[in-house]
Amino acid sequence: MKTLFVAIATLLTFGVFAQSQDSNDVKKKENHRKEIKASLNLTEAQTAQWDEMEAEFKAKREEIKAQDMSDEERKRAMKALKAEHKAKTKEILTDEQEAKMQEMRHAHHKERKEAKAQRMAEELELTPDQQKQMKSIDQKYTEAIKAIKADESLSEEEQKEKIKALKKEKKETLKGILTPEQQEKMKALKAERKARKG
Repeated sequence: MKTLFVAIATLLTFGVFAQSQDSNDVKKKENHRKEIKASLNLTEAQTAQWDEMEAEFKAKREEIKAQDMSDEERKRAMKALKAEHKAKTKEILTDEQEAKMQEMRHAHHKERKEAKAQRMAEELELTPDQQKQMKSIDQKYTEAIKAIKADESLSEEEQKEKIKALKKEKKETLKGILTPEQQEKMKALKAERKARKG
């Protein structure tokens, strides 16, 4: 009964916050793309190509979202679209512009990761010691996944399986440092977010 109460209370407490957070995330992504474009000093021709590309891929993303397919099929379609977008972007930019864009994206990814960790710390009311342990665990598994991706002796399928196993192991390791109440709260938050994404 206590577990059910914790789950319901968590959903009620964070429902409105999570919806607002999703809206903010979308706006941040849009703003980040605009920042990258503005910082690359594109020529007039490049700007026209960039705008055409963004419109094209936005339409393709919406098309994929609207299609009746499984989550796994949608993931694969989005992954393929992302690779296509990356290749198209590379065609438009000079080597110097591409290097600058990668640098900006890396910094943005790091910022988002830190913000996500902070949000989790606040939502789950993590202690300073728990936050320290989580950061250490995250770094350990991030490096392990990088090593797998860099291992050319593994096939793409083998890499996927190893990474999947590592993520499962990481999930269990992270759960081990949470209290039962925090675990229930995290489970409820994930369920609520998954339901909103459809």
